[in-house]
Amino acid sequence: MSKLIVRFLAILGALWLIGMVIVLVAVIGAKGRVPSKTILEANFEQTFLEGRARHADSAPDVDRQTDIARCGGCDRSGSE
Repeated sequence: MSKLIVRFLAILGALWLIGMVIVLVAVIGAKGRVPSKTILEANFEQTFLEGRARHADSAPDVDRQTDIARCGGCDRSGSE
């Protein structure tokens, strides 16, 4: 009975070690590229004007930009 327990624990330990080696290789070997929309630099000395995305062929939403500038950015939901 004790040989069975020792054998079970040895197999369990070996599986754990194999798993750790796989995780270590995955962490060390993971060298992905930075996505193009990632902010690499930020200038916090200027105000950031947030607005909704627009298509290139549509006119700019001047009223919305004015509202944002007037209320200082308001809250994140877009309501004043």
